[in-house]
Amino acid sequence: MKKTLCIIIILTCFFIVRCDSKTYHWSFYQSQSEIINLSIIDANNPFEFTTLKEISMSLKNTLISDIEKLEYKKYGPNLHTTHGVCILIEFKNGEYDIISHYEPMHVMWDSESGNLDAKISWLKCDKKQFDALIDKYMQ
Repeated sequence: MKKTLCIIIILTCFFIVRCDSKTYHWSFYQSQSEIINLSIIDANNPFEFTTLKEISMSLKNTLISDIEKLEYKKYGPNLHTTHGVCILIEFKNGEYDIISHYEPMHVMWDSESGNLDAKISWLKCDKKQFDALIDKYMQ
């Protein structure tokens, strides 16, 4: 009986998360005035990445606007991490956002440990839409 109830609860939770059709847009925890660097990276994970291209700070407002136009949806309990070609936005205090088509995240200081910690967003957007954004800034 307990096993059946557990399975029903898990399936119900999964169904609720998967059926969320609401559109989300990325919001920054930090002010745009705090941005010190913009780049396109190839990420192995939120803490290991290679810079592919620096983006001119003169494009900051345009890039932020383009990122905010991406339409994200919630995804199910599928703990993938940010990886592949992404946009890195670095802030004065050492924190950063990694924007990707799958699991964009804020990487922020953890007050308890004193280390940087990646905050899971549970978001994904259309890969074609994201790739078009990357292509625009890779030129």
